[in-house]
Amino acid sequence: MSVLLNKEYESEVDELLVALVKEEPRTATELANILGINHVNVYKRLMKLIIAGEKIKMKKIGRYEIFWYDFYSEFMKNVAKSMFGEKLSREDLVLVNLLDRDATSPDNAVPIGEIDDKDIFKRHIEETPMTSHITL
Repeated sequence: MSVLLNKEYESEVDELLVALVKEEPRTATELANILGINHVNVYKRLMKLIIAGEKIKMKKIGRYEIFWYDFYSEFMKNVAKSMFGEKLSREDLVLVNLLDRDATSPDNAVPIGEIDDKDIFKRHIEETPMTSHITL
């Protein structure tokens, strides 16, 4: 049985919604079942989060509306920061490596076994002037 959303818990529910949508794309009904609240309230909270600027995206597929978290904008923000000297995270380095290999479509897919730590950090170490003495 689902319950109506209490105003006192809206911020906590918002945090839970964002965390759940970061895990995998979901519908409002799936999120409502997980949280045990009304699906209409979940849908309204998600729409408010989207309007408020949270990086949640929505796409209507048939009669379903799928919500997911936009990691691409976070990745681009991190890459921009790296241009000014900040280090990239391990996940961002993997994405940069895949983009370098043009692995952006199923035709150009790179097997996960081919990606190791040396390969991930190779480009970053080669481009860093202070670590030019490091060899792989």
